[in-house]
Amino acid sequence: MMRLAAHARSLQSAGIAAEAPLALSRPVEESRRSALHPGASCRRSRRRVSGTFLCQHHTRDIVWRPEYQGHAVGAREIESIAVDAPDPARYARLFDGLPVKFSTAAAPAVTALRIRVEDRADAAAALRRGGFLPAILADGALAVSAGQAHGIALIFD
Repeated sequence: MMRLAAHARSLQSAGIAAEAPLALSRPVEESRRSALHPGASCRRSRRRVSGTFLCQHHTRDIVWRPEYQGHAVGAREIESIAVDAPDPARYARLFDGLPVKFSTAAAPAVTALRIRVEDRADAAAALRRGGFLPAILADGALAVSAGQAHGIALIFD
């Protein structure tokens, strides 16, 4: 919690609304035994629909395991994040180390995620099984509209 508390103070001093960290836990199964996974969460103000949050895992060995890293659409990594912000330089610290493309706008919001997948055809099939209607873009990538994805466009490439 101490790292998240320092991060929240850093955001607040930069003029970015952030709530104090909250302790959280969830049950996990590990080698035929149950455990309560402790963690902490720090989120930006709840006033924005597309807010962000940070999560600190205190027991990575329990939750960051190869068998949990697969995804039905074959997601491998975040290729890029599109962000609108009134002052992009100020908001850059929220995405330290991530490939972010900023646009200037009156209100801050994450507007799109571009996700690299193993196979576009497999990703399209998984999206359709999930009830999504992906559009095929000119470059062959798949797009799920913001209206289908809680206000953030998803592009699978």
